[in-house]
Amino acid sequence: MGWFSGHLGKIDVDISNSYTKIDNFSTKWEKDGHKLSSFISKSPIELELNDNTKVINGKLFYEYLKDTKRIIKEGRKFKVVVEKNVIDTQWTDFWFTEKSFILIKKGETRKKGFELLSKALTGEEGNITACNFNIKGIFEENPYQWMGAFRDREGNIHRGIFYGENIVQDEEMGDAYTRTIHKNQVGFMTNYFGAENKVRITRKGFIQIHSLSEEDIDKVFQFIRDELSAYILED
Repeated sequence: MGWFSGHLGKIDVDISNSYTKIDNFSTKWEKDGHKLSSFISKSPIELELNDNTKVINGKLFYEYLKDTKRIIKEGRKFKVVVEKNVIDTQWTDFWFTEKSFILIKKGETRKKGFELLSKALTGEEGNITACNFNIKGIFEENPYQWMGAFRDREGNIHRGIFYGENIVQDEEMGDAYTRTIHKNQVGFMTNYFGAENKVRITRKGFIQIHSLSEEDIDKVFQFIRDELSAYILED
């Protein structure tokens, strides 16, 4: 069936019913002498969690500058040149609840996406912040691990990823993985959705839940509220 994944943020102010403002919201700004713009398209479909909290869905589009390569002809010869500051468009799906949590689909759009959605919902940037997870706490509370990763470690081994079944019980590498204090993501099992599901969480707020899809977004937010919110680190 695949999986659902997204990058979690928190809306730090009361948005009440201001989510109605985001449909066809647009804004413009200038960067390096270029005028750039963005707009938001809100889905007409609204879901509800089991506490009657609404889930809002939409798409965000914004322009950005990038360098690209072109083929040009000079005389009788061709060559490849770099053309700087070409305007291109990035986009992403997003979902948020009227009570504080937001998910954005594409990691490369997270920073700009949170800025623009904050402006649309609250009138200014900075009111949506990316979430970080207490990976140590998740690891300790979920002893069965199907994957785990570490990075920024001193010594001869700087980073690594383990996949398998109950990796902390591996005779050769389980103890070493358990002892490292540099874990940046963990994979564990949950029965929250009924059948056993794999979940992967990263320190920087990425969430992946196997056997769910975007149609199950209400279940995703309920899982965040009930199972993951306790591990969100305060600034």
